[in-house]
Amino acid sequence: MPIARFLTASLMAAAVVTPHAAAQNPDLLYGRVTTEDNRVFEGYMRWDQNEGTWFDILNANKPMPERNAEQGEELRGRHYEHCERGLHIRWGHVAWHNGCGSRFGQGNIRFGHIQRIDVIDGNEARITLRSGDTIELRSNSTDLGRRNRGIFVDDAEGVEELEWGDIETIELFRPTANRPAAFGERLYGTLRTQDGTEFTGYITWDMDEIFGADTLDGRSADANHEIAFGTITAIARQSARSSAVTLRG
Repeated sequence: MPIARFLTASLMAAAVVTPHAAAQNPDLLYGRVTTEDNRVFEGYMRWDQNEGTWFDILNANKPMPERNAEQGEELRGRHYEHCERGLHIRWGHVAWHNGCGSRFGQGNIRFGHIQRIDVIDGNEARITLRSGDTIELRSNSTDLGRRNRGIFVDDAEGVEELEWGDIETIELFRPTANRPAAFGERLYGTLRTQDGTEFTGYITWDMDEIFGADTLDGRSADANHEIAFGTITAIARQSARSSAVTLRG
């Protein structure tokens, strides 16, 4: 098997990773997106770069129950050094809120629990769960809202990149046909730390690489390289700045 040695900042973890293919298509995120101008795209989905399976999490904020919000405001004096005109300074963290206390808390939901997403505006969406319950969520990261880094749909005619402002509704359901995803298989393998501890499962590399078609960026002594993870069988740490990458024969 060919071996390449890279000097790369993305390989600083003290670990050995051995990605391998698995029959994962049933786990890949799939659905139908309807845009504001009534275009429809259906297929496997990549969400905000680093979500692509049913067990990945949509990060957002949800409204707090009124009683909890009132209790939080009563206790705010213990936590906030300063609160004026909606500006909060809390243990070095600065944030703007309506009033002197936030009435939103974390509302993270696995994609597998979501049936439908209706865009309300550039900051909020209405989520319909498979249980039939609905909840309105507000952006707290790049997963939801105008800061979203793109929703990619592997439609029958190719991969379509959609921005949050393009979208009216998103329906999530199991694939209607068993076909390969253009993104490749979800990265899967065994990671071993320097003390011998092992973890086996799905892998997210450097926050945004999750599929076999994603590339490992690195540098050898004489060239820069971009290697698809689907062609790699092992990545072995050699130092804080270098690794040996074993490719499929």
